[in-house]
Amino acid sequence: MFEELLEKINIIEKNMSLLLDLHLQQTNSLTTYNEVALFLGKTKRTIFNYIKESKLVRDQHYYINTAGKAVFIPKAIVEFKQSSFQTQSVNNSNACGSRVMHPVASKMLQGVA
Repeated sequence: MFEELLEKINIIEKNMSLLLDLHLQQTNSLTTYNEVALFLGKTKRTIFNYIKESKLVRDQHYYINTAGKAVFIPKAIVEFKQSSFQTQSVNNSNACGSRVMHPVASKMLQGVA
């Protein structure tokens, strides 16, 4: 039974990979700053900052063409969005646990609870 589940998972993984490849072929327009910014839901300035801060890495997420302009690699941008989304959700869950309440607010809420 475990082997059957493992086989089904492998088939699903291959199908997802195929769908991602097909999607990337159709959305091969993720090559410019504006397109990447729109796809990531960020501003063009943020994309510049990501490069400056090495969040987007040269020859991994983008390359410089013969005209000296950055050309983004669509598959790498999709993977970047997936990984940054997972990191954000983990960071957001940790942020709630580390809040410090103002002493006055704490006393007010003690009477409510």
